[in-house]
Amino acid sequence: MGGGFTLGDSNMYLGDRLSVHGNVVLVTLNYRLSIFGFLSTGDSVSPGNYGLWDQQLAIKWVHDNIAAFGGDVGKVTIFGQSAGAGSVVYQGLHTGNKGLFQRIIAESGSVTPWWASTDKNLQYAKTVGSNANCKMDTSMTLLSCLRNVSADKLISLIAYSSGEDQLPAYPFLPTVDNDFIKFDPKRVFDLDNQLSRDAVKFFAEFDFLIGVNAGEGVSGLYEMFGVNDMMSFMPNRTDFKNRLIPMLVQVGYGEHVPSVLSKMIATENTNWTDPDNSLNVRAEYMRMHGDFSFNAGMYKTLDTHSTVTPTQKTYMYYFDIEPETRLWHGVPWYHKAMHGEELVFVFGYDISYKNQTLSPKEWEMNLSTDIMPLWANKNR
Repeated sequence: MGGGFTLGDSNMYLGDRLSVHGNVVLVTLNYRLSIFGFLSTGDSVSPGNYGLWDQQLAIKWVHDNIAAFGGDVGKVTIFGQSAGAGSVVYQGLHTGNKGLFQRIIAESGSVTPWWASTDKNLQYAKTVGSNANCKMDTSMTLLSCLRNVSADKLISLIAYSSGEDQLPAYPFLPTVDNDFIKFDPKRVFDLDNQLSRDAVKFFAEFDFLIGVNAGEGVSGLYEMFGVNDMMSFMPNRTDFKNRLIPMLVQVGYGEHVPSVLSKMIATENTNWTDPDNSLNVRAEYMRMHGDFSFNAGMYKTLDTHSTVTPTQKTYMYYFDIEPETRLWHGVPWYHKAMHGEELVFVFGYDISYKNQTLSPKEWEMNLSTDIMPLWANKNR
């Protein structure tokens, strides 16, 4: 499931139609999220990545029990979307999963983007601890205090932090713990990175499908990237260069980055046939953010898998239709598939979200019927 390792649950994905059309046994799972799943003190007191261990435990359960439900232990595919895509790639890089599954599908995500890992978990834990009036002289005192704060209170402290203590939208993420993750996620697919060699070789043993939607960049239309009103978002070129790009650079690369990087990004993401046209500026913002958050990571993962894999298969998809039936309404001025909009097609519109009842058009249901067997194809 998606949700930035922070929100979401498996109840949204009902899966009956995918199971029937794909002739597969479908298993969905929940794992611990946010501070409950990814709190790290940077040492043995709380190393983090509990959500990833939860996922692996579910995968082991499938391996041990799926035959009793009519499943084939030799043909197990794990798949997920957004943070779920990052999750399945993490599982594919974890050598402790040897023999547990054979195929991976990553929808709009990998482990390399800014949102898929952090090295600031301890800093963010201390922020929450400070707001909860915890003593923080040692990792153990911090952890013990946070354990005595109610779950609702912890969620509130994270969501409503402000001022100098304001937390990012997704503060608690996977982190290098030298156990589940023994490599730098952002550089794991650099072929000259010796630290990730064993993980990448293991990852290359799986059949792999990864892809993105045309409108991935729409997910950048929120406050942390300087967009306060997505419905009327219409930046001019000056705002794009001087404010929006530097905000993106700060999120991705930190505060101490040469200004030339922003200038290079602005040059690359300008429609030079009509650079001051606000429609073009907005389209370039969307393209820039889509590349930054999803597309670049996809291509890096894809290229490495196809280069390293000795015998397995590498696939990519690009989903660029214009849905008429939408699970979330997005923005009125963008019509192609946005982040997450492939999900209704993958699950045959058998999705529960905010009590919506979806009534797809005939062409949408037909396309969904074509897509479901592709995800479930056991003979790839």
